[in-house]
Amino acid sequence: MVRPFFSLVVAALTVGLACGSGSVKKEPDGIPDRTGGEGGGAGGAAGAVPDAGVTGRDATGGTGGRGGSGGSTPRDAGPQPDAGPLIGLDCNSAKFCDDFESYTAGARPAGGWTVTGSVVVDSGKAFSGTKSILIKGPGPRTNGAISRGRGVLPFATNTIYGRMMVWLTAAPAGSVHWDSIWAIGKLPATTVTAHYRYGGGFQKFLAVYGTTATPNPDCSRGSQTRFPTQRWACLQWQFDGSPDGAGGTKNEARLWMDGNPISDATVVRFGSGCISGPRTTEWKAPVFDTFQVGWRNYQDSTTPIEMWIDDVAFDEKPVSCPAVP
Repeated sequence: MVRPFFSLVVAALTVGLACGSGSVKKEPDGIPDRTGGEGGGAGGAAGAVPDAGVTGRDATGGTGGRGGSGGSTPRDAGPQPDAGPLIGLDCNSAKFCDDFESYTAGARPAGGWTVTGSVVVDSGKAFSGTKSILIKGPGPRTNGAISRGRGVLPFATNTIYGRMMVWLTAAPAGSVHWDSIWAIGKLPATTVTAHYRYGGGFQKFLAVYGTTATPNPDCSRGSQTRFPTQRWACLQWQFDGSPDGAGGTKNEARLWMDGNPISDATVVRFGSGCISGPRTTEWKAPVFDTFQVGWRNYQDSTTPIEMWIDDVAFDEKPVSCPAVP
């Protein structure tokens, strides 16, 4: 049962988702584009990969590049997640949850999901039940995501808490950057699309912000926590565009793994640097109308990608992790 109430590889990163079918439909959303490339300090770019959705750029930048030196600015400091596990709703109580059990193995997930790229329902590995979704590609680039939007979002609070169970066989080495979690929408009173994302680079977690403005600021904050591989892990996140009480929005993003905060992936208004904007470019939140999970890497990778996702949930309130073996 589905409950339908739902660039850059960081210059700052120097070494650092039980329920089944539904009917919510929405217009297709592409995965945000970016231009990938290998570069030195200037964050060189090459080889744009077009999509139907958000556009932007991704680049690799070394110390002293356009994204900055990798250190934090004073404005990076801000409220951090609580030190204890993130406890909230059970998946069955969330506004949306899906364990993919009612879908046909070997087919694209149904039930109202918009599917982009290489995504199939798989019965070879699951966290709960017998099915999950699988995103698989031999490289050099892998692209697969599922999204929900119209009829579920936006939430009145403009805050999205999400959760998924994920198994990644291996993370790409080196400067290859990928995204796995997206929240997308228009900036208030504009035609500009903005997106908050979590993924990885240098095999570690990475927060990214971009827009369709010209230039796209392409901002990020890198973590020293490694993206989990060879096991089921519970990822939880919060994208907060709720009112800040002063006429603006909070503009915050947070990430947890197995219930525990990844504090150095927290963003409070500002990250650690931007490719095409000032280091102090604010991560202004859009009205979140699309929620998306999956995989896309932006530079060529020699690492074959296998990512299974199970038990996807989201709500305006935190959704708890299940017990992880």
